[in-house]
Amino acid sequence: MGDQAPLVGQPIAVQPPADTALERTICPRTGFALVQSSGQTAFRIAKTSYGPMNPPLRGVKEDRREWGRWDVVGHRTIYSGSPEPCAYAESLAWAKPAIDIQLSDLFDPSDEDEKAVEDVTLEEAVAQEWADRHHMRLGCVPAGWRQERLLHQLVLPSGGWFVDIEAAETISAITKQWTDLLVGAEVSELTTAHLHGEKRSLTTGIAEKIHASMLADGSYAHGIIYSSKHDAGWRCWAIWLRALDDGKTILSEPTRTDSGRTIEEPNQNPALKRVSDLFGFRCH
Repeated sequence: MGDQAPLVGQPIAVQPPADTALERTICPRTGFALVQSSGQTAFRIAKTSYGPMNPPLRGVKEDRREWGRWDVVGHRTIYSGSPEPCAYAESLAWAKPAIDIQLSDLFDPSDEDEKAVEDVTLEEAVAQEWADRHHMRLGCVPAGWRQERLLHQLVLPSGGWFVDIEAAETISAITKQWTDLLVGAEVSELTTAHLHGEKRSLTTGIAEKIHASMLADGSYAHGIIYSSKHDAGWRCWAIWLRALDDGKTILSEPTRTDSGRTIEEPNQNPALKRVSDLFGFRCH
């Protein structure tokens, strides 16, 4: 036994969020599970052309399939993550290569075509077409993505509340109060799977209801806290910019941001390198 190799590899140097053990309070008025906002830090990646606190104002007639998960009609929402790799994962999920399959698994080729496709994967076929069109190959993030953006550190409000959307109490409150919304979305039993799903008509509908709900202390939630789909230990914050929506200046917002820093290449950027290694893409 003493000669066996250790079962663990090199430790990963990961800085855990400061709020690892979330303390929740149940709002007696709404039934929501609330997390105290106390100046926590989070990270946001934003285009320099827009800035970190200038999200679109969502219109009534827009296609909600293009919205963020917790956007609210007629209002502005920004998204951030903690720790730093979470922000990269959420922003670069589109670059994660899909599980590859054989073309022959997708359809039954004719006899003369069978040999041509039997050993070709879908990724190879798409990659060849992209190469023929002089596009960057699959699994690559162009340098322009980094150069057009900055990484910002946000400081969340020093007081108030975020709704923990995944807590059992919040799910129960949604189910009891807004049955018509769930029925309209063909949801018979709301679970975290729905909250992480891609049906924006459901998630934005829930966000709209929560956004308008007054809490027991007479305040309204700053936004929603939820776990990342890419790591259950990573936290995401959807922040509603209520002051801006009320016609005030950005300085009136209780959420603060720095001026941002350059997004370096992975070999100089441990957080980005970790995500590119996990997702299996190459960032130029």
